[in-house]
Amino acid sequence: MTIFGDLLRDHRLRAARTQEELAEQAGLSVRALGKLESGETVRPRPVTVRLLAGALDLTESELAAFTAVAFGISSAGSGRARWGADGLRREATAS
Repeated sequence: MTIFGDLLRDHRLRAARTQEELAEQAGLSVRALGKLESGETVRPRPVTVRLLAGALDLTESELAAFTAVAFGISSAGSGRARWGADGLRREATAS
């Protein structure tokens, strides 16, 4: 999986939706959604991200994190980005 795929799956499961349900609500194919979640599709198209965000009814902060992860946007000097249970982006810390 990819960071975006993991985040997408987490949001889908928190929304208590199957892949089939989310795909239908977002106007995507189940195959396309599965490829995003599995990491087979690494960089989603902007329209796909908007459709998924709308179907998931993300909050403003969740949308910002979702979009940033989808497009590989990270803070200056950051390492690998992660997210918290609240859907907000967290920077990974070195152990």
